Amino acid sequence: MKMIVLLAPLLVILAGCGSDEITEIVDKEDILEQDIACDDPEKRLESNVHNITGQFSEGEMNELKERLNGSVLHSQEALEQEMETLSAHACLNLPEDDYDTEAKMEMYLYMLEYYYTIMESDDDIKVDSLTFEELDYRVYQVASQLDNEKQLEITFFMAENARSRYIHLDGDESSEEMYENALSDNELMWGEIFDGILLVLADPITRVSSQISGYLTAESEREWKREIVQTTTNTRSMELQFAMIEGDGEALFYDDEKVRKIEIYPTSFTYDILDRWEEVHDINPDIPYPEEHIDSEDWLEIDDFYVRNLANFRDIDDELSNYISGRSIDDGRTVEEIANGVE
Repeated sequence: MKMIVLLAPLLVILAGCGSDEITEIVDKEDILEQDIACDDPEKRLESNVHNITGQFSEGEMNELKERLNGSVLHSQEALEQEMETLSAHACLNLPEDDYDTEAKMEMYLYMLEYYYTIMESDDDIKVDSLTFEELDYRVYQVASQLDNEKQLEITFFMAENARSRYIHLDGDESSEEMYENALSDNELMWGEIFDGILLVLADPITRVSSQISGYLTAESEREWKREIVQTTTNTRSMELQFAMIEGDGEALFYDDEKVRKIEIYPTSFTYDILDRWEEVHDINPDIPYPEEHIDSEDWLEIDDFYVRNLANFRDIDDELSNYISGRSIDDGRTVEEIANGVE
């Protein structure tokens, strides 16, 4: 009977301490008190942006590290001011294909978000090392280590074909293979739980803590893999780019706790696709069109909506999806004829 009583709270702990409780990186939208206003003098803002991006050089970024340690990380207020100033980079009229500047600015803002998160429990931090590397064509990575040994890694897969760049860099594992592996991992999880229960029953005092920590670490990895699968599956049709952020957390529940997130961004190709999609929808309202998702800029849902409606597009016209996606149309028909399914 005592074994059953001991087992019950363990199951409650394992069920309740899932990845939803893992510390998350604070978003800049939650830090800044008001929406970004495009009222900063453009020349000064542009100078700030190019000053920051110019410090992203291969290897050690000592100049940017000095900027952080010299003023930005003096306090959360100073960090907020830096974020507020540089978040306005979205107001600049940069060329649509200037992915380089956009990626570097977003990576810097992610660094600030992460530092802000860490400063909520440790207001005296310094950057020990800060490096930048171009891992592959249009794949940037920043690595940071603080004086408390917490590490942050940001990898930005830029421009169109970002998904292909990720798969190439990660070892050519397809999304389908990643999905199957995620399912397999989920089955293994339950085996690990029951194996852990047996070990706890055999030696309850010393086993409980290590079993909980091991379970949470494994579940965190599985959840991260599922998020990567969703991203690499739902970014190909809309030519989306994305950044993967991984940092050391506060170890509230287990030793190897991580803060992780993936951010999705449109490209100029994305907007071209949406323009053509809206065009044919205006001609023929029966063509499925995710207006709500577009208004909320829910990029993964837009991509998923497109894939789920490919059969509906073909029912209207075999060339409709080709036109929306930007592939060439060889039969000489007009857009109006394709949108209305006129042979």
